[in-house]
Amino acid sequence: MAKISAMIQQADLLKKKDPQKALGLVNEVLRADSRHPSALGIKTECLINLKRFGEALKCAKRNVQISGNEVSYGLLYLTLTHLGKFSEALEAAERSASLAPGSEISRQQLRRAILQNRLQKMVENGSLETTSINTADALHDSAHKKMCAKKFDEALEDILEACEISGTTERHRQLLQEILRLKEKARKKK
Repeated sequence: MAKISAMIQQADLLKKKDPQKALGLVNEVLRADSRHPSALGIKTECLINLKRFGEALKCAKRNVQISGNEVSYGLLYLTLTHLGKFSEALEAAERSASLAPGSEISRQQLRRAILQNRLQKMVENGSLETTSINTADALHDSAHKKMCAKKFDEALEDILEACEISGTTERHRQLLQEILRLKEKARKKK
């Protein structure tokens, strides 16, 4: 038991720096206990870091079946996001947040999932021209279009979300100032 705990701790430390080595450790743990939730979670993260998303999805789903906690649903959300399955990712994020309503990570994942799902729908209906969903960039583009259409409050909402996701870049700051300037100008005309 102590050996398994030590292997889990070591794998957890290595999952980002050396995901292949961490994967070897968790696979050894899983040979001893195929239902070990921490090992399944770390294995999912290793597979994501190795960009083996199909395998990560299988592992994440297995972890949800076994533990069904907010962490397992959070990992399922991450995997589905990498696969571009935003509506399924939203469901996983909602479940994670419902299991741990006080969890800041679960709330952030849910907020991102809602945005990703919204952006995906915008791409599908042609209101956003992009082939890849980079959330902050897509929100910036959406804010610009809304500003041009004089939908200033909606534009502000989008650019503020973009700033929250990627930080206030110079590009975001300039657009934010332009939106505020045009909004004030429109208000004065009334």
